[in-house]
Amino acid sequence: MEKIKKIHEKELDMLLEVERIAKKYNITYFLAYGSALGAIRHYGFIPWDEDVDIVIKINEYDRFCEAINKEINREFVIEHIMFDSNYDSLKARISVKGSSNLVTHIDVFPLVGLPDSNLGKKIFTSVAYLNYRLHFLKRLNPDLNYKNKPLKRKSAKILKKLTAFIPISITFKINDKLQKAFPLDKSKYIYNLCGSYGKKEIIPSFWFNQAVEKEFEGYYLPVPIEYDNYLSRIYGNYMEPKKNNYV
Repeated sequence: MEKIKKIHEKELDMLLEVERIAKKYNITYFLAYGSALGAIRHYGFIPWDEDVDIVIKINEYDRFCEAINKEINREFVIEHIMFDSNYDSLKARISVKGSSNLVTHIDVFPLVGLPDSNLGKKIFTSVAYLNYRLHFLKRLNPDLNYKNKPLKRKSAKILKKLTAFIPISITFKINDKLQKAFPLDKSKYIYNLCGSYGKKEIIPSFWFNQAVEKEFEGYYLPVPIEYDNYLSRIYGNYMEPKKNNYV
């Protein structure tokens, strides 16, 4: 627990920097996933959760990343493909400069618009899911990312060989098209382009129309206005802790 406490202390420092910069540039972000759940259920971090998740609408995403890159305390760094095309993810991540970003970090997820039809949503989300994971697969180092997970390490090496013929440039092109395909202001539904919860992440856009501030480790930080609907969709009965399921 002492290790997690130290991680939380550093992540809170990063999160307060995000809050400061977002307010300075008038950018709206939201605590999401376990971080939003923690704000509602624990008034801060979930005791056994090690990372922070935030989401930002795609029309403000690049501006946010640029502002963080320019303004954040030099102890920290934001990584994203707009700054480094060799970065291993299509989402941005804020971490401690000079340290591995695999433990202490804030994941910055982009919210994009979706088509109206059910078939369109299914195709869009399937393509997004596969493209996100293909990009990571092409960039990951199995010996580093899965050094303590021999089965995953072996599987990743096999998959990397099987997909070696696919140029990495394809993932950039697909990601760009998905970001722009359905403008947020015309979309009834939105989706985390780099999400892991499948159809649970297809959510009504009005759930994220506004932010409301909730206590988080003694500070007040933004969560989506329809946080109850959002958290219920992702986690079910989210007020009942499920440590074995990481929430």
